[in-house]
This record gives sequence, structure tokens and C-alpha cells, in this order.
Amino acid sequence: MDRHWLRGDPAWWPLSRDANDADELAPEERPHETAAPSAWIGWKRLRLRPGLPRLVFPASWSIGLLAMSTLPLVFPDNTPDDQTVSLALFLLGWLLLWMTPVKVANSQPDGRPGRVLPWLLFGGGRSTLARTWALALAGSALFVLHILVDVRLGWLAYALFLLLWLDQLQRIAGLLAHPQNLWVLPVVAGELVTDSFGPGWVAEHPRFRRGPLAVRRLADGRRLELRGLTRSRCDFVAMQLRHPSGLLLDPFVDSDSVPRFNWMGLGGVDMRAEGLQAELLSSPPGLPATVWPARFVSLAEEE
Repeated sequence: MDRHWLRGDPAWWPLSRDANDADELAPEERPHETAAPSAWIGWKRLRLRPGLPRLVFPASWSIGLLAMSTLPLVFPDNTPDDQTVSLALFLLGWLLLWMTPVKVANSQPDGRPGRVLPWLLFGGGRSTLARTWALALAGSALFVLHILVDVRLGWLAYALFLLLWLDQLQRIAGLLAHPQNLWVLPVVAGELVTDSFGPGWVAEHPRFRRGPLAVRRLADGRRLELRGLTRSRCDFVAMQLRHPSGLLLDPFVDSDSVPRFNWMGLGGVDMRAEGLQAELLSSPPGLPATVWPARFVSLAEEE
């Protein structure tokens, strides 16, 4: 419903809602969220479905399948082909782990699911890339050697792949832990001209449309994007921060309070919404803003 559009579906936060009040709004404030600077007059946060809770069950099944992949080798001759079954369970475990961030990206406006897996494998800086591929190549080499030299080397390969799994899990969790929201402003679509957004903004379409309008590329691979959208016959411009992974992140958060997940020195992500204060001091100029329709805001927000 329109009244839930900005705050998000209350069902996304079941522990913070009254089970007897089906019409209750989602909380006005959520952990890690901060207000936009005072210059962002009229802009409101549009919450997207949180990503981290969606990781819990796939990650649990993923590690379960990795554990089950050892059973045909520990208890041989109980399947038609022990090695094939073991390999299938092993690969399915990895697929489940990577599936969640891809699905989250696909569910976001103008989602880029094809960029998530390459970022997990090749992004995050030199140290992260070196760690990821050192574990992957060493594990693969030991897997080959356990066939040619000694089967006991297979357990060392398995241990290295578990470390790689833990590294990937923490990278995914660190990314999904960051609030994934947009900021929207109601506009008069007929008066919007995209080449008036100021320096740094590159227009992708001269006039308002439902889709990308302009982009501002940052030096570290992140992007600030403006896109048009329509809801219930009202036109809006949305401002979104796109991470190099392709996921959209809320630019106005308390970054120090968002967990990073780097247990055992594994995991970790590159810049999320940090270091953007200078770029976000003021909103893009030239937007013909209008008043918020009452059906989208609560009474408290109208006041």
C-alpha cells in the first residue's frame, strides 16, 4: 500500500511489530540509519527489503551441504558414484551461498545481479583478491594432488575451501548488513531537465522518464545515480548509491555502527558508504520538487 511505500513492509521486521495490528506501520527509524543533511529538503528515505536476514537459511543449508559432501567419501560404496555425488553436493553448497546476494541485487530497482559474483571473486582490493585466490588455488591444487599422490591431502583441500567459504560468507554478510535504501523526491516531471544537475553529473536521458536519468561516477568505482520512477500517478526522482558489486546502498548511515564481519582476518568489504560527506553535502540542483502527496506519509511525517 502507498502508506507503507516509504517505511517498508512491516512484515520485514516481525519482531518490532504488534502481531494484533495488521495495519501497523514499520518503525520510523531503523538501526544504522541517519538523517540526510539539512540541504536535502523534501527528500525521504525509501526502504528496500533488508538483505542480511535473507542470508540466514541459504548459508545454513550451504554449510550443511558442504558437510554432507564428505559423507560419500567417509562412508564409501553407499551411492551409485561416490565422487560424483560428493562433487554435486559440494558445488550446490557454493551455489546456495552465492545465490542470496544475486537475488538481492535482482530484486532492487535497476538491479545488476551479474556484477555480484565477479565482485566477490575479483573485487575488494589487492589484499582481498590475493587471499581469495590463494585459498582457491591452493585448495584446487591439493584436490588434484589427493588424487595423484595421497588421498589424505583431500582433507587439507577441504579445510582450505572451508576457509574460502567463511571468507565469502563474511564478505556477503558485510555487504548485506548495510541498509539498502533509496532517497526519493516528488517532482514535476514536465519541468525536469537532466543537464541542469550540476558539475559531475552525466545525463543519461534529457528529460524525465522511468529509469536512469543521470550518474555521477566516483573514483573508487562507486556511483551516485538518479533515476525516475512513478508510483500511484505521482512522479519521483530517486537518488541511489551503487556499490561496485552492483548492490544499492543507503548513503546516509552511521557507517561505524554497521558490522563488517572480519572474523579470523577473513571477509571484509571495501568502501560502502564511507567517505561521501563532500559529495552529499547538498542534493543535485535543478530538480523541480513538489509537495509530498498525503497518501505516502504518516501524520507524524506531515507535521
